[in-house]
Amino acid sequence: MTAPAASDTRFASLDGLRGVAAFVVLLHHVALVTPGITMTYQGHDIAPTWSLIWWASFTPLKILTAGPEAVVVFFLLSGFVLALEPLRKPAYDWLAYYPRRIVRLYLPIIASVAFAVLLILLVPRDPSRASSPWVGMLADPSLGAPSVFGEATVLFHPPLFPINGPLWSLVWEVWFSLLLPLALALVLLVRRAWWAVALVSFGLSWLGFLWDWGALLYLPMFLVGVAMARGIEDLRALAGRISALRGAPWAWLGLVLLSLLLLVIGWIIRGRGWVDTEFAISITPEKLLGGALLLFCCAFAPGARWALTLRPIAWLGKVSFSLYLVHVPVLLAIAFAVGATQWWLTVLLAIPASLLVAWGFSVAVEMPAHRLSRRVGALVSR
Repeated sequence: MTAPAASDTRFASLDGLRGVAAFVVLLHHVALVTPGITMTYQGHDIAPTWSLIWWASFTPLKILTAGPEAVVVFFLLSGFVLALEPLRKPAYDWLAYYPRRIVRLYLPIIASVAFAVLLILLVPRDPSRASSPWVGMLADPSLGAPSVFGEATVLFHPPLFPINGPLWSLVWEVWFSLLLPLALALVLLVRRAWWAVALVSFGLSWLGFLWDWGALLYLPMFLVGVAMARGIEDLRALAGRISALRGAPWAWLGLVLLSLLLLVIGWIIRGRGWVDTEFAISITPEKLLGGALLLFCCAFAPGARWALTLRPIAWLGKVSFSLYLVHVPVLLAIAFAVGATQWWLTVLLAIPASLLVAWGFSVAVEMPAHRLSRRVGALVSR
């Protein structure tokens, strides 16, 4: 298999996909502010059929608030995108990679924790003002040095991050970043059998789900993305055959809809009472399959590539990491400020406020961190 060409190391549409996924995570947490939606996660009762909550939670519309499923897409994207350049460059500078990656991840993470602490000091999280069980679960977090330091380092913190909840996924992002050379060595070792690595990774992730073992559940998801990057020419050839079909636009649309359905199928069957809430919440193998199929479509389907590079979506992609890091502190500050009885006001204010703060955070923190990471990488390389 030939290595990816230089132009193959950048997919603008995947930046857009990352932006859409971050926005879905925002909508997911905004929905959890509402008492009814939260009960679909923490309760065992199903909302009345045809009710608004039923439509939002147990139909394909669930894709709009499928936050955990969007995180699966993040993990696949990270594996795919991070692997492309090293696969193209046999003499990739690994000495510069590590400090560059650490700076790029940790400066925004640390800044987001400091920002969350500041908001908590300005707007205390009073449990009596919680509008839903999810909001109450994150009320009154400890701001002691061990808690703040633990969240800022992410690797050595308990599963729950009460100061800035979304940082739980950064645990696995950082571990994967550290293990990237091993993942690349594995897919290079199997040569053209990249698909075998993907299949084994699916199996390992399934075992992680069965055994409730986070590392085995999440890290293979990144490896699926790495395997797809190794097989990029095979995937490109497959995409070419699909695009050559007489009804190619409909074929691509069908694949996109199938990928989205796989991501939320657990919630749809939950609405029919066939599985319990714990199963619907869990990251099950079909969600990983749906995420991988969505990644393939967004990378190669002409219609998806066009839609995901439209200016608003491209902007979301640009601020996606910042949006992911700051939206929950902003949302909770608004929720505790307005109180439990006016949760609807939180819903109205949280989305524009989160987007605005994400833009400011991107300009003030994330973009400077990118520039600093490049300078640090160049310095270490020299």
